Amino acid sequence: PANIMLDRRGRVFLMDLGLAKSLGEESGMTVSGAILGTPHYMSPEQAMGSTHLSVQTDIYALGATLYHLVVGAPPFTGDSALKVLNQHVHEPLPPPRLRNPQVSEACSQVIAAMMAKQPGQRYPGWRELIADLDRVLAGTAPLPPAVRSGPAGTAVVSAAVSKAALTHQAQAALV
Repeated sequence: PANIMLDRRGRVFLMDLGLAKSLGEESGMTVSGAILGTPHYMSPEQAMGSTHLSVQTDIYALGATLYHLVVGAPPFTGDSALKVLNQHVHEPLPPPRLRNPQVSEACSQVIAAMMAKQPGQRYPGWRELIADLDRVLAGTAPLPPAVRSGPAGTAVVSAAVSKAALTHQAQAALV
């Protein structure tokens, strides 16, 4: 559902991940009015009609798309768009690994972080997400949610995460 572009250096860019439908397009899964998009992939803030959308909104949509890809079904389903939207807002995400045991724990963790209910609990940007996806593809664990890059690429570490805990997690990722 996303548009993928390559630049002259071969870098991949994901465009228009909001997955919104045009007003003139007919679709049984598109809600008319203030909420516009594809309910199976909409973030909770979109489902609630918020106009304050950000990169985290697109990260959620990509997470729902990745979930569908690895599980074979969207994260939430229902017999109406409103039921699906309600689940995005209120229901816990069914862990991908529970629906498809072949999904690695690391992949399941990344998808869960991408699809956190609150935008501030998702990846802060594409670089952090891509770094964790690279870790998953390499067979190592993603960074814990408390450790993410800050705006200037500096590490932001929660006070609750001690140096010993980080060392233990890094060693566990190498096993």
